[in-house]
Amino acid sequence: MAEILCVRHGQASFGSDDYDQLSEIGYLQARLLGMHLSQSGLMLDAIICGSLKRQIQTAQGVVDVYQEHDLEVPEIQVDDRWNELEAGAQIKAFIPLLTKTQPELQELLKTSRTDTRSLQKLIEASFRHWAEEKPVTDEVESWQQVNRRIRAALSDITDHYESGSTTAVFSSGGTISIAAASVLGLPDHRVYPLYEQLMNASMTKILYNKEKKTLKSYNEHAYLDAVGSYAGHNNVVTFR
Repeated sequence: MAEILCVRHGQASFGSDDYDQLSEIGYLQARLLGMHLSQSGLMLDAIICGSLKRQIQTAQGVVDVYQEHDLEVPEIQVDDRWNELEAGAQIKAFIPLLTKTQPELQELLKTSRTDTRSLQKLIEASFRHWAEEKPVTDEVESWQQVNRRIRAALSDITDHYESGSTTAVFSSGGTISIAAASVLGLPDHRVYPLYEQLMNASMTKILYNKEKKTLKSYNEHAYLDAVGSYAGHNNVVTFR
């Protein structure tokens, strides 16, 4: 069988002027991942990432470690189908509607730029509304559109890379959760719980052959503490 290694990007810069930029910890997480994969002897046949900076920077961090150890590594291919869901646009489009029946969401809007818990509650409310395929605006991809682009991106990999290969995909939490749910055949309402638990720089592994796709693992991140401690770094596990 062949393998797709889906990696959520390292920690981004929440609360800064440019969220789409790895934080100092995010850069470290990317390097720890590179150390873990290279020391495990994993050779990558392809590296694909979305076009967001935090995704590309995470991929580049892994590539840098491989190259520092004189290990062959393929060039990064950018495919924007692996970009993150439009959480900000969803919040802007849906929360004003949802506050009519959930007025407590209005208070969360006031603190969401500085408080991660407030932001996560807004993301959950808008995501669940969106996944029910409620009417959307032109600024927000529909649930069906997003599912189609992610399934198509997965199919392109499984059609192109054959048995024994490993493709590393650097993406984001929402996108990886939808990919995993599609492999598992989960109903739409079961996707958000997968999304909510994905840690920064976590690994999700999909095995496939011509007949089927199988979810081998989901949200692997224990390596961060292990490799981080060995390299002299603590508190390297983050969610946002």
